[in-house]
Amino acid sequence: MTEHETIDHDSVVDDALTSDDPLRVERRLADGVYRILHGEEQVGEENWAILALRGGGYRLMTELHLNWPKIHQQRAELDTDASWNPLGLWAEIDFNGRRRSATYLIEPGGVLDVRITEQRLPANEDASAGKRGLNRPGAAPKTVLARSYGFDADANFDFASALFNFVILQRLKLSQGRSGSFESVVVTLPSLEPIAIQQSYAYVRDEPLDQETGQGLARRYTIREMDGEDAVTTFWTDERGLVIRQSVVVDGEPHGCEMADYKWNE
Repeated sequence: MTEHETIDHDSVVDDALTSDDPLRVERRLADGVYRILHGEEQVGEENWAILALRGGGYRLMTELHLNWPKIHQQRAELDTDASWNPLGLWAEIDFNGRRRSATYLIEPGGVLDVRITEQRLPANEDASAGKRGLNRPGAAPKTVLARSYGFDADANFDFASALFNFVILQRLKLSQGRSGSFESVVVTLPSLEPIAIQQSYAYVRDEPLDQETGQGLARRYTIREMDGEDAVTTFWTDERGLVIRQSVVVDGEPHGCEMADYKWNE
């Protein structure tokens, strides 16, 4: 993976890579928009895309514009192989006038190299929701973390996006009533520093997405952290495993997202 200033969801061509580079984008598989919710209130929007790479793998790209708890932006790219096993992650957040960028590279032998940099955003830059691609750093970034960790072959990355659940479901291939557990490397916000936790995903049942009308059959899943956290995340997907709706209650406050629109191009 390489470091970027912004994520361009409108382009599927990477001019920095040669035509035979396995990480070169070949085509767009899907793209869409999530509404981000805090309670019943919409507090932001997430634009995402799933891209097929020349070497047979995939790239997930996401960009979130949020006005809760403060106006800020988050961006991430996850590269996988053809079996959806993670190869590396790039993440970035603009928050409180500063930009943090992180690369998570999986090296041979189960080693995860993490590097995080930070720089101040110029005062005249507008980081408000809907102002994509305007941020241009001034001073050179400063390295705030450079460290290596162990990374199990079955481990997954967890970022603040429902899109990452799609990758995990592709790897787990759960049947109804079954569950799967693994170590999850969580990218914490706003520091972007990693923590490792044990998570369990369960495919509960198929049920109507709209309980009142009985319409929109969806697959219901739950996520539980096995390290003492009581919060249970519930989400519903379509037949491909894309999250349609997600919700969790943390410290008595509901958080979640719902699909506003998406298209699958295969």
